[in-house]
Amino acid sequence: MKLQHFNQIYPGLFAEVVAVGSTGVDAWFDLKYLHGFRDIKSILSGEPLKEETIFKISKAVWKGLNTVHSVGRTPIPGAPSLYFREEIHQKLMDALKISAFDEFFKRGSYTLNGEKVIGLTGTLAIQGPIHEFFSHLECVTYRKS
Repeated sequence: MKLQHFNQIYPGLFAEVVAVGSTGVDAWFDLKYLHGFRDIKSILSGEPLKEETIFKISKAVWKGLNTVHSVGRTPIPGAPSLYFREEIHQKLMDALKISAFDEFFKRGSYTLNGEKVIGLTGTLAIQGPIHEFFSHLECVTYRKS
């Protein structure tokens, strides 16, 4: 689980996963409860924030991003192509099992409000443009300057 992995690499920056499971239909995970903490969506959608609070939130977000990006990793050849297969193609194959999505997917290009909309069929095909993009993508080692 990525969240738990990140929590081990960057202690205190990510929530701790305390349990995981599945019901056969759904998968779930429980996070350690942090008393007094609120999620960012609740904070931003609540009452108007003072400028000082916005500055503190911004500073915390940038500190977290700088911490995560401070570790250089050697890229793994072929990782983008694997990402396409695992995170795009496999999800697409799962979605095609739903008849409404399958019908939409096979529709191809169509017109909406007088504008041509390119369909998903050719774009997301295993040998389509998105696959080609991920296949030729080169990863580089990030070096903090």
